Amino acid sequence: MPTDRTRLIECSSFLEFAANANQIQTRREICDHLLLTVMGRFAIPRGQVALSDGSQYGRGSDGNGDFSSRFPLTFAGQRLGELLLGPRLVNKPLTKEEESFIIGLCSLTATFMKNIMGREDLKQANRNLSKKILELNSLFELSRELLLTKDIGRAAALCLNELSGQLLLKQILIAVREQSSDKYNCFGRNIEVPTGRLPREEIRAASGLNNEVDVDGKVFLLAGEKMNHQPFSHSDKAFSHILLNFLLTTIDNIRMVEERVAREKLEREILIARDIQQKLLPQQLPEMPEIDMKAAMETYGEVGGDYYDAIRLSETKLFFLMADVTGKGIPASLIMSAVQSSLKTLITTGHHNLVQIAESLNKLISETTETNKFVSMFLGILDTKAPTLSYLNAGHNHPILFNRNHTDTRELIRGGMVLGLFEDAVFESDTIAVTPGDTLFLYTDGLTEICDSGGNEFGEEPLRQLLLKNRNQPCKSIVTTAIKEAINFGNGRLVDDVTVMCIGYRL
Repeated sequence: MPTDRTRLIECSSFLEFAANANQIQTRREICDHLLLTVMGRFAIPRGQVALSDGSQYGRGSDGNGDFSSRFPLTFAGQRLGELLLGPRLVNKPLTKEEESFIIGLCSLTATFMKNIMGREDLKQANRNLSKKILELNSLFELSRELLLTKDIGRAAALCLNELSGQLLLKQILIAVREQSSDKYNCFGRNIEVPTGRLPREEIRAASGLNNEVDVDGKVFLLAGEKMNHQPFSHSDKAFSHILLNFLLTTIDNIRMVEERVAREKLEREILIARDIQQKLLPQQLPEMPEIDMKAAMETYGEVGGDYYDAIRLSETKLFFLMADVTGKGIPASLIMSAVQSSLKTLITTGHHNLVQIAESLNKLISETTETNKFVSMFLGILDTKAPTLSYLNAGHNHPILFNRNHTDTRELIRGGMVLGLFEDAVFESDTIAVTPGDTLFLYTDGLTEICDSGGNEFGEEPLRQLLLKNRNQPCKSIVTTAIKEAINFGNGRLVDDVTVMCIGYRL
Protein backbone atom coordinates (compact mmCIF):
# COMPACT_ATOMS: atom_id res chain seq x y z
CA MET A 1 0.00 0.00 0.00
CA PRO A 2 1.37 3.45 -0.90
CA THR A 3 2.11 5.64 2.09
CA ASP A 4 0.92 9.20 2.48
CA ARG A 5 4.43 10.35 1.68
CA THR A 6 4.41 8.33 -1.53
CA ARG A 7 1.06 9.81 -2.53
CA LEU A 8 2.35 13.29 -1.79
CA ILE A 9 5.42 12.71 -3.95
CA GLU A 10 3.26 11.37 -6.79
CA CYS A 11 0.87 14.30 -6.49
CA SER A 12 3.80 16.69 -6.57
CA SER A 13 5.17 14.89 -9.64
CA PHE A 14 1.81 15.15 -11.39
CA LEU A 15 1.63 18.87 -10.67
CA GLU A 16 5.18 19.42 -11.88
CA PHE A 17 4.49 17.34 -15.02
CA ALA A 18 1.30 19.30 -15.69
CA ALA A 19 3.00 22.66 -15.11
CA ASN A 20 5.73 21.83 -17.62
CA ALA A 21 3.27 20.29 -20.08
CA ASN A 22 1.18 23.43 -19.97
CA GLN A 23 4.05 25.32 -21.63
CA ILE A 24 4.41 22.82 -24.46
CA GLN A 25 3.11 23.71 -27.95
CA THR A 26 3.80 20.67 -30.14
CA ARG A 27 3.10 16.96 -30.20
CA ARG A 28 6.79 16.08 -30.29
CA GLU A 29 7.48 18.15 -27.19
CA ILE A 30 4.64 16.60 -25.17
CA CYS A 31 5.72 13.11 -26.25
CA ASP A 32 9.35 13.87 -25.28
CA HIS A 33 8.15 15.25 -21.95
CA LEU A 34 6.24 12.04 -21.20
CA LEU A 35 9.13 9.81 -22.28
CA LEU A 36 11.78 11.72 -20.30
CA THR A 37 9.62 11.76 -17.18
CA VAL A 38 8.77 8.05 -17.23
CA MET A 39 12.12 6.75 -18.49
CA GLY A 40 14.08 8.89 -16.05
CA ARG A 41 11.93 8.06 -13.06
CA PHE A 42 11.90 4.31 -13.63
CA ALA A 43 15.34 3.78 -15.24
CA ILE A 44 14.01 2.64 -18.58
CA PRO A 45 16.54 3.11 -21.42
CA ARG A 46 14.18 2.67 -24.35
CA GLY A 47 10.72 4.11 -25.00
CA GLN A 48 8.41 5.34 -27.72
CA VAL A 49 5.11 7.15 -28.18
CA ALA A 50 3.12 5.90 -31.17
CA LEU A 51 0.19 8.13 -32.14
CA SER A 52 -2.92 6.99 -33.95
CA ASP A 53 -2.09 9.09 -37.02
CA GLY A 54 1.01 6.95 -37.59
CA SER A 55 3.61 9.37 -36.21
CA GLN A 56 6.18 8.01 -33.73
CA TYR A 57 8.45 9.72 -31.23
CA GLY A 58 11.14 7.65 -29.48
CA ARG A 59 13.97 7.83 -26.97
CA GLY A 60 16.91 5.44 -26.80
CA SER A 61 15.48 3.36 -29.65
CA ASP A 62 15.36 3.27 -33.44
CA GLY A 63 11.72 2.30 -33.21
CA ASN A 64 12.30 -1.36 -34.04
CA GLY A 65 13.11 -2.75 -30.56
CA ASP A 66 10.94 -4.94 -28.37
CA PHE A 67 8.77 -3.25 -25.78
CA SER A 68 7.68 -5.00 -22.63
CA SER A 69 5.01 -2.53 -21.51
CA ARG A 70 2.26 -0.61 -23.30
CA PHE A 71 0.09 2.15 -21.88
CA PRO A 72 -2.79 3.73 -23.83
CA LEU A 73 -3.14 7.47 -24.36
CA THR A 74 -6.89 7.96 -24.11
CA PHE A 75 -9.02 11.10 -23.90
CA ALA A 76 -12.78 10.89 -23.36
CA GLY A 77 -12.84 7.39 -24.76
CA GLN A 78 -10.82 8.36 -27.85
CA ARG A 79 -7.54 6.51 -28.26
CA LEU A 80 -4.87 8.99 -29.32
CA GLY A 81 -1.96 6.54 -29.24
CA GLU A 82 0.11 4.55 -26.75
CA LEU A 83 3.29 4.69 -24.69
CA LEU A 84 5.70 1.82 -25.36
CA LEU A 85 8.43 1.01 -22.81
CA GLY A 86 11.36 -1.38 -22.89
CA PRO A 87 12.79 -3.33 -19.92
CA ARG A 88 14.16 -1.44 -16.94
CA LEU A 89 17.88 -1.20 -16.21
CA VAL A 90 17.24 -2.77 -12.84
CA ASN A 91 16.19 -6.34 -13.20
CA LYS A 92 12.69 -6.06 -11.81
CA PRO A 93 9.31 -5.28 -13.34
CA LEU A 94 7.17 -2.24 -12.70
CA THR A 95 5.00 -2.48 -9.64
CA LYS A 96 1.26 -1.90 -9.81
CA GLU A 97 1.74 1.45 -8.07
CA GLU A 98 4.35 2.45 -10.67
CA GLU A 99 2.11 1.32 -13.51
CA SER A 100 -0.75 3.29 -11.97
CA PHE A 101 1.50 6.35 -11.83
CA ILE A 102 2.45 5.91 -15.51
CA ILE A 103 -1.22 5.47 -16.45
CA GLY A 104 -1.96 8.74 -14.68
CA LEU A 105 0.82 10.50 -16.60
CA CYS A 106 -0.52 9.03 -19.85
CA SER A 107 -3.97 10.33 -19.01
CA LEU A 108 -2.55 13.80 -18.36
CA THR A 109 -0.50 13.58 -21.54
CA ALA A 110 -3.61 12.62 -23.56
CA THR A 111 -5.41 15.68 -22.21
CA PHE A 112 -2.58 18.00 -23.18
CA MET A 113 -2.16 16.14 -26.48
CA LYS A 114 -5.82 16.75 -27.31
CA ASN A 115 -5.44 20.44 -26.51
CA ILE A 116 -2.33 20.63 -28.68
CA MET A 117 -4.17 18.88 -31.52
CA GLY A 118 -7.02 21.34 -31.16
CA ARG A 119 -4.60 24.26 -31.34
CA GLU A 120 -2.86 22.68 -34.33
CA ASP A 121 -6.19 22.17 -36.07
CA LEU A 122 -7.10 25.78 -35.34
CA LYS A 123 -3.75 26.99 -36.65
CA GLN A 124 -4.18 24.86 -39.76
CA ALA A 125 -7.70 26.21 -40.21
CA ASN A 126 -6.32 29.74 -39.87
CA ARG A 127 -3.59 28.95 -42.37
CA ASN A 128 -6.15 27.51 -44.77
CA LEU A 129 -8.36 30.54 -44.26
CA SER A 130 -5.44 32.89 -44.87
CA LYS A 131 -4.55 30.92 -47.99
CA LYS A 132 -8.15 31.12 -49.22
CA ILE A 133 -8.25 34.86 -48.56
CA LEU A 134 -4.97 35.25 -50.45
CA GLU A 135 -6.33 33.14 -53.30
CA LEU A 136 -9.57 35.13 -53.40
CA ASN A 137 -7.65 38.40 -53.43
CA SER A 138 -5.41 37.15 -56.21
CA LEU A 139 -8.43 35.90 -58.16
CA PHE A 140 -10.13 39.26 -57.69
CA GLU A 141 -7.07 41.11 -58.99
CA LEU A 142 -6.72 38.63 -61.83
CA SER A 143 -10.38 39.04 -62.81
CA ARG A 144 -9.88 42.80 -63.04
CA GLU A 145 -6.90 42.33 -65.36
CA LEU A 146 -8.74 39.75 -67.44
CA LEU A 147 -11.66 42.13 -67.93
CA LEU A 148 -9.28 44.56 -69.63
CA THR A 149 -7.63 41.88 -71.77
CA LYS A 150 -8.52 41.70 -75.45
CA ASP A 151 -6.14 38.93 -76.47
CA ILE A 152 -6.48 35.22 -75.65
CA GLY A 153 -2.71 34.74 -75.47
CA ARG A 154 -2.38 37.60 -72.98
CA ALA A 155 -5.24 36.18 -70.88
CA ALA A 156 -3.58 32.75 -70.83
CA ALA A 157 -0.24 34.31 -69.80
CA LEU A 158 -1.88 36.09 -66.85
CA CYS A 159 -3.39 32.80 -65.67
CA LEU A 160 -0.10 30.94 -66.09
CA ASN A 161 1.68 33.52 -63.92
CA GLU A 162 -1.01 33.32 -61.24
CA LEU A 163 -1.03 29.53 -61.14
CA SER A 164 2.75 29.34 -61.06
CA GLY A 165 2.99 31.84 -58.21
CA GLN A 166 0.11 30.61 -56.08
CA LEU A 167 0.68 26.87 -56.45
CA LEU A 168 4.49 26.94 -56.81
CA LEU A 169 4.38 25.04 -60.08
CA LYS A 170 7.60 24.53 -62.04
CA GLN A 171 6.04 23.57 -65.36
CA ILE A 172 2.55 24.39 -66.48
CA LEU A 173 0.56 24.35 -69.71
CA ILE A 174 -2.90 25.66 -70.60
CA ALA A 175 -4.69 24.40 -73.72
CA VAL A 176 -7.62 26.33 -75.21
CA ARG A 177 -9.98 24.59 -77.63
CA GLU A 178 -10.66 26.25 -80.95
CA GLN A 179 -14.25 27.13 -81.78
CA SER A 180 -16.10 24.43 -83.73
CA SER A 181 -13.10 22.12 -83.45
CA ASP A 182 -11.68 19.33 -81.29
CA LYS A 183 -8.17 20.81 -81.45
CA TYR A 184 -6.41 23.10 -79.01
CA ASN A 185 -3.93 25.98 -78.95
CA CYS A 186 -1.34 25.74 -76.17
CA PHE A 187 0.25 28.30 -73.85
CA GLY A 188 2.97 27.28 -71.40
CA ARG A 189 5.50 28.31 -68.78
CA ASN A 190 8.94 26.71 -68.38
CA ILE A 191 8.00 24.08 -70.93
CA GLU A 192 8.39 23.60 -74.67
CA VAL A 193 4.90 24.43 -75.87
CA PRO A 194 3.49 22.25 -78.68
CA THR A 195 2.91 24.43 -81.74
CA GLY A 196 -0.14 24.50 -83.95
CA ARG A 197 -3.66 23.28 -83.33
CA LEU A 198 -3.41 19.78 -81.84
CA PRO A 199 -5.74 17.09 -80.46
CA ARG A 200 -5.89 16.70 -76.69
CA GLU A 201 -4.04 13.37 -76.53
CA GLU A 202 -1.11 14.69 -78.57
CA ILE A 203 -0.75 17.63 -76.17
CA ARG A 204 -0.74 15.30 -73.17
CA ALA A 205 1.88 13.05 -74.72
CA ALA A 206 4.09 15.96 -75.82
CA SER A 207 3.99 17.76 -72.46
CA GLY A 208 4.79 14.81 -70.19
CA LEU A 209 2.82 16.49 -67.37
CA ASN A 210 0.57 14.33 -65.21
CA ASN A 211 -1.65 16.66 -63.16
CA GLU A 212 -4.72 17.70 -65.15
CA VAL A 213 -7.65 20.02 -64.52
CA ASP A 214 -10.39 20.34 -67.15
CA VAL A 215 -13.30 22.74 -67.64
CA ASP A 216 -16.04 21.37 -69.92
CA GLY A 217 -13.48 20.19 -72.48
CA LYS A 218 -13.04 23.82 -73.58
CA VAL A 219 -9.87 24.55 -71.65
CA PHE A 220 -7.59 22.31 -69.60
CA LEU A 221 -4.48 22.60 -67.46
CA LEU A 222 -1.48 20.28 -67.31
CA ALA A 223 0.89 20.80 -64.39
CA GLY A 224 4.16 19.22 -63.30
CA GLU A 225 5.89 18.88 -59.94
CA LYS A 226 5.51 21.64 -57.37
CA MET A 227 8.61 23.55 -56.28
CA ASN A 228 8.01 22.59 -52.62
CA HIS A 229 7.72 18.92 -53.68
CA GLN A 230 4.23 18.73 -52.20
CA PRO A 231 1.56 16.76 -54.08
CA PHE A 232 -0.93 18.50 -56.36
CA SER A 233 -3.73 18.62 -53.80
CA HIS A 234 -7.51 18.77 -54.02
CA SER A 235 -7.26 22.41 -52.94
CA ASP A 236 -4.80 23.08 -55.78
CA LYS A 237 -7.22 21.51 -58.25
CA ALA A 238 -10.12 23.56 -56.89
CA PHE A 239 -8.14 26.81 -57.21
CA SER A 240 -7.04 25.85 -60.73
CA HIS A 241 -10.62 25.03 -61.71
CA ILE A 242 -11.87 28.44 -60.54
CA LEU A 243 -9.06 30.21 -62.38
CA LEU A 244 -9.69 28.25 -65.58
CA ASN A 245 -13.36 29.20 -65.37
CA PHE A 246 -12.27 32.84 -65.20
CA LEU A 247 -10.08 32.27 -68.25
CA LEU A 248 -12.88 30.53 -70.13
CA THR A 249 -15.27 33.41 -69.42
CA THR A 250 -12.62 35.86 -70.62
CA ILE A 251 -12.05 33.85 -73.80
CA ASP A 252 -15.79 33.73 -74.49
CA ASN A 253 -15.99 37.51 -74.02
CA ILE A 254 -12.97 38.11 -76.28
CA ARG A 255 -14.46 35.89 -78.97
CA MET A 256 -17.83 37.62 -78.71
CA VAL A 257 -16.15 41.01 -79.09
CA GLU A 258 -14.11 39.74 -82.05
CA GLU A 259 -17.24 38.32 -83.66
CA ARG A 260 -19.13 41.57 -83.08
CA VAL A 261 -16.28 43.62 -84.55
CA ALA A 262 -16.04 41.26 -87.52
CA ARG A 263 -19.80 41.38 -87.99
CA GLU A 264 -19.87 45.17 -87.83
CA LYS A 265 -16.97 45.32 -90.29
CA LEU A 266 -18.79 42.93 -92.60
CA GLU A 267 -21.98 44.97 -92.34
CA ARG A 268 -20.05 48.12 -93.25
CA GLU A 269 -18.44 46.31 -96.18
CA ILE A 270 -21.84 45.07 -97.32
CA LEU A 271 -23.23 48.60 -97.26
CA ILE A 272 -20.25 49.93 -99.20
CA ALA A 273 -20.31 47.05 -101.68
CA ARG A 274 -24.08 47.30 -102.07
CA ASP A 275 -23.74 51.01 -102.77
CA ILE A 276 -21.05 50.32 -105.39
CA GLN A 277 -23.17 47.60 -106.96
CA GLN A 278 -26.29 49.76 -107.15
CA LYS A 279 -24.35 52.60 -108.74
CA LEU A 280 -22.99 50.22 -111.38
CA LEU A 281 -26.44 49.07 -112.44
CA PRO A 282 -28.36 51.19 -114.95
CA GLN A 283 -30.95 53.36 -113.26
CA GLN A 284 -33.18 52.96 -116.30
CA LEU A 285 -33.02 50.60 -119.25
CA PRO A 286 -33.07 52.08 -122.77
CA GLU A 287 -36.46 52.29 -124.49
CA MET A 288 -36.56 51.21 -128.13
CA PRO A 289 -39.67 50.77 -130.33
CA GLU A 290 -39.10 47.14 -131.31
CA ILE A 291 -37.53 45.90 -128.09
CA ASP A 292 -39.21 44.77 -124.86
CA MET A 293 -36.70 44.63 -122.02
CA LYS A 294 -36.72 44.04 -118.26
CA ALA A 295 -33.98 43.25 -115.72
CA ALA A 296 -34.06 42.60 -111.98
CA MET A 297 -31.76 41.59 -109.13
CA GLU A 298 -32.59 39.90 -105.83
CA THR A 299 -29.74 40.43 -103.38
CA TYR A 300 -28.58 37.87 -100.86
CA GLY A 301 -26.75 38.82 -97.65
CA GLU A 302 -23.15 39.57 -98.49
CA VAL A 303 -22.94 41.39 -101.80
CA GLY A 304 -21.90 39.32 -104.79
CA GLY A 305 -20.42 40.38 -108.09
CA ASP A 306 -23.52 40.30 -110.31
CA TYR A 307 -23.78 43.03 -112.92
CA TYR A 308 -25.89 43.84 -115.96
CA ASP A 309 -26.15 46.78 -118.33
CA ALA A 310 -27.78 47.89 -121.57
CA ILE A 311 -26.66 50.73 -123.84
CA ARG A 312 -28.43 52.08 -126.89
CA LEU A 313 -25.92 52.25 -129.75
CA SER A 314 -28.30 53.60 -132.42
CA GLU A 315 -31.98 53.71 -133.32
CA THR A 316 -31.87 50.00 -134.15
CA LYS A 317 -28.93 48.62 -132.15
CA LEU A 318 -28.87 47.66 -128.47
CA PHE A 319 -25.72 46.58 -126.62
CA PHE A 320 -26.32 44.52 -123.47
CA LEU A 321 -24.37 42.34 -121.09
CA MET A 322 -24.58 40.28 -117.94
CA ALA A 323 -21.60 39.36 -115.75
CA ASP A 324 -20.72 37.64 -112.50
CA VAL A 325 -17.45 38.16 -110.59
CA THR A 326 -16.10 35.34 -108.43
CA GLY A 327 -16.13 36.17 -104.73
CA LYS A 328 -18.22 38.58 -102.74
CA GLY A 329 -18.08 41.86 -100.86
CA ILE A 330 -15.98 44.90 -101.63
CA PRO A 331 -13.29 43.02 -103.67
CA ALA A 332 -15.92 41.71 -106.11
CA SER A 333 -17.59 45.13 -106.31
CA LEU A 334 -14.28 46.86 -107.04
CA ILE A 335 -13.47 44.42 -109.84
CA MET A 336 -16.87 44.95 -111.38
CA SER A 337 -16.47 48.71 -111.02
CA ALA A 338 -13.22 48.55 -113.00
CA VAL A 339 -14.87 46.33 -115.63
CA GLN A 340 -17.83 48.70 -115.97
CA SER A 341 -15.60 51.76 -116.28
CA SER A 342 -13.45 50.14 -118.97
CA LEU A 343 -16.50 48.80 -120.79
CA LYS A 344 -18.21 52.20 -120.85
CA THR A 345 -15.04 53.74 -122.26
CA LEU A 346 -14.83 51.13 -125.02
CA ILE A 347 -18.49 51.49 -126.00
CA THR A 348 -18.58 55.29 -125.95
CA THR A 349 -15.40 55.47 -128.06
CA GLY A 350 -16.94 53.33 -130.79
CA HIS A 351 -15.40 49.95 -129.98
CA HIS A 352 -18.37 47.69 -130.66
CA ASN A 353 -16.52 44.56 -131.76
CA LEU A 354 -17.42 41.93 -129.16
CA VAL A 355 -14.17 39.97 -129.52
CA GLN A 356 -12.08 43.12 -129.05
CA ILE A 357 -14.17 44.09 -126.02
CA ALA A 358 -13.68 40.63 -124.47
CA GLU A 359 -9.93 40.70 -125.15
CA SER A 360 -9.55 44.17 -123.61
CA LEU A 361 -11.52 43.25 -120.49
CA ASN A 362 -9.67 39.93 -120.17
CA LYS A 363 -6.32 41.74 -120.26
CA LEU A 364 -7.51 44.29 -117.69
CA ILE A 365 -8.73 41.64 -115.24
CA SER A 366 -5.64 39.43 -115.70
CA GLU A 367 -3.25 42.29 -114.99
CA THR A 368 -5.08 43.93 -112.09
CA THR A 369 -6.58 41.10 -110.02
CA GLU A 370 -5.45 38.02 -108.15
CA THR A 371 -5.14 34.72 -109.99
CA ASN A 372 -8.25 33.32 -108.31
CA LYS A 373 -10.43 36.22 -109.46
CA PHE A 374 -12.22 36.04 -112.78
CA VAL A 375 -15.44 37.18 -114.43
CA SER A 376 -18.04 35.28 -116.42
CA MET A 377 -19.74 37.55 -118.97
CA PHE A 378 -22.24 37.47 -121.80
CA LEU A 379 -22.02 40.28 -124.37
CA GLY A 380 -24.66 40.90 -127.01
CA ILE A 381 -25.73 43.36 -129.71
CA LEU A 382 -29.30 43.14 -130.96
CA ASP A 383 -29.80 44.78 -134.37
CA THR A 384 -33.51 45.08 -135.19
CA LYS A 385 -32.78 46.39 -138.68
CA ALA A 386 -30.81 43.33 -139.87
CA PRO A 387 -32.42 41.67 -137.81
CA THR A 388 -29.58 39.79 -136.05
CA LEU A 389 -28.17 39.03 -132.65
CA SER A 390 -24.38 39.07 -132.27
CA TYR A 391 -23.08 37.60 -129.03
CA LEU A 392 -20.03 36.34 -127.14
CA ASN A 393 -20.34 34.08 -124.12
CA ALA A 394 -17.23 34.22 -121.90
CA GLY A 395 -17.90 31.33 -119.53
CA HIS A 396 -21.30 32.61 -118.42
CA ASN A 397 -24.50 30.65 -117.81
CA HIS A 398 -25.99 29.87 -121.21
CA PRO A 399 -28.74 32.37 -122.05
CA ILE A 400 -31.92 30.77 -123.39
CA LEU A 401 -33.41 31.97 -126.69
CA PHE A 402 -37.05 31.07 -127.38
CA ASN A 403 -39.94 32.28 -129.53
CA ARG A 404 -43.49 32.92 -128.42
CA ASN A 405 -44.78 30.96 -131.43
CA HIS A 406 -42.66 27.81 -130.93
CA THR A 407 -41.68 25.34 -128.22
CA ASP A 408 -38.06 25.09 -129.27
CA THR A 409 -35.27 26.74 -127.26
CA ARG A 410 -31.65 27.47 -128.02
CA GLU A 411 -28.71 28.06 -125.70
CA LEU A 412 -26.10 30.63 -126.73
CA ILE A 413 -22.75 29.10 -125.85
CA ARG A 414 -20.12 30.32 -128.32
CA GLY A 415 -17.45 32.69 -127.02
CA GLY A 416 -14.64 31.36 -124.83
CA MET A 417 -13.48 30.96 -121.26
CA VAL A 418 -14.12 33.29 -118.34
CA LEU A 419 -12.34 36.64 -118.37
CA GLY A 420 -9.16 37.00 -116.34
CA LEU A 421 -8.15 33.34 -116.20
CA PHE A 422 -5.47 33.54 -118.92
CA GLU A 423 -4.12 36.77 -120.38
CA ASP A 424 -3.72 35.24 -123.85
CA ALA A 425 -7.17 33.61 -123.94
CA VAL A 426 -8.84 33.43 -127.37
CA PHE A 427 -12.46 34.51 -127.91
CA GLU A 428 -14.93 34.24 -130.76
CA SER A 429 -18.34 35.74 -131.39
CA ASP A 430 -21.35 34.47 -133.29
CA THR A 431 -24.17 36.18 -135.16
CA ILE A 432 -27.57 34.60 -135.57
CA ALA A 433 -30.75 35.72 -137.26
CA VAL A 434 -33.70 36.67 -135.10
CA THR A 435 -37.37 36.91 -135.92
CA PRO A 436 -40.18 38.87 -134.31
CA GLY A 437 -41.36 37.07 -131.18
CA ASP A 438 -37.85 35.90 -130.23
CA THR A 439 -37.01 36.41 -126.56
CA LEU A 440 -33.62 36.05 -124.89
CA PHE A 441 -33.42 35.22 -121.18
CA LEU A 442 -30.12 35.85 -119.35
CA TYR A 443 -29.39 34.91 -115.72
CA THR A 444 -26.64 34.36 -113.16
CA ASP A 445 -26.07 31.06 -111.36
CA GLY A 446 -27.81 32.37 -108.24
CA LEU A 447 -31.11 31.58 -109.98
CA THR A 448 -30.57 27.95 -110.95
CA GLU A 449 -28.55 27.03 -107.84
CA ILE A 450 -31.37 27.80 -105.39
CA CYS A 451 -31.99 24.58 -103.42
CA ASP A 452 -35.03 23.06 -101.78
CA SER A 453 -34.96 21.50 -98.29
CA GLY A 454 -33.59 18.27 -99.76
CA GLY A 455 -30.61 19.99 -101.35
CA ASN A 456 -31.95 19.70 -104.90
CA GLU A 457 -31.18 22.64 -107.21
CA PHE A 458 -33.83 24.51 -109.17
CA GLY A 459 -31.74 23.76 -112.27
CA GLU A 460 -31.69 24.67 -115.96
CA GLU A 461 -34.39 22.31 -117.25
CA PRO A 462 -37.15 23.55 -114.90
CA LEU A 463 -36.15 27.08 -115.90
CA ARG A 464 -36.45 26.20 -119.60
CA GLN A 465 -39.91 24.69 -119.04
CA LEU A 466 -40.99 27.75 -117.06
CA LEU A 467 -39.90 30.06 -119.90
CA LEU A 468 -41.79 28.04 -122.50
CA LYS A 469 -44.88 28.05 -120.32
CA ASN A 470 -44.73 31.85 -120.11
CA ARG A 471 -43.40 32.54 -123.61
CA ASN A 472 -46.42 34.67 -124.56
CA GLN A 473 -45.96 36.97 -121.57
CA PRO A 474 -44.13 40.33 -121.71
CA CYS A 475 -40.56 40.45 -120.41
CA LYS A 476 -41.58 42.09 -117.13
CA SER A 477 -43.94 39.22 -116.34
CA ILE A 478 -41.36 36.58 -117.36
CA VAL A 479 -38.70 38.13 -115.10
CA THR A 480 -41.07 38.38 -112.14
CA THR A 481 -42.35 34.81 -112.59
CA ALA A 482 -38.89 33.27 -112.97
CA ILE A 483 -37.56 34.88 -109.79
CA LYS A 484 -40.72 34.11 -107.83
CA GLU A 485 -40.84 30.43 -108.85
CA ALA A 486 -37.16 29.87 -108.07
CA ILE A 487 -37.39 31.54 -104.65
CA ASN A 488 -40.55 29.57 -103.80
CA PHE A 489 -38.70 26.39 -104.80
CA GLY A 490 -36.04 27.25 -102.22
CA ASN A 491 -38.61 28.15 -99.53
CA GLY A 492 -37.46 31.74 -99.65
CA ARG A 493 -33.78 30.92 -99.14
CA LEU A 494 -31.22 32.29 -101.58
CA VAL A 495 -27.65 31.03 -101.91
CA ASP A 496 -26.37 33.97 -103.96
CA ASP A 497 -27.56 37.13 -105.65
CA VAL A 498 -30.15 36.37 -108.34
CA THR A 499 -29.90 38.51 -111.48
CA VAL A 500 -32.01 38.07 -114.62
CA MET A 501 -32.55 40.00 -117.85
CA CYS A 502 -35.17 39.39 -120.51
CA ILE A 503 -34.99 40.98 -124.00
CA GLY A 504 -37.80 40.48 -126.50
CA TYR A 505 -37.88 41.34 -130.21
CA ARG A 506 -41.43 42.58 -130.67
CA LEU A 507 -43.80 41.58 -133.45
